[in-house]
Amino acid sequence: MLFFWAVGASFVAAASGDRLFAPSLTRWDEAASCAFGTMVSGWFIDPVEVQQAIEAARHVGW
Repeated sequence: MLFFWAVGASFVAAASGDRLFAPSLTRWDEAASCAFGTMVSGWFIDPVEVQQAIEAARHVGW
């Protein structure tokens, strides 16, 4: 979810004309922090466990 938020913030920043190196925080900073959060959270998530949870949810009928 954070990844999509980062992509969306990037599009909004580009469309609104935010400067990359502004003296205050902009949507580019929001996008960068979301992308960083995505990367850091990926260090703590086991893809095999996620796949097993998805398969278990399919058998339950979610």
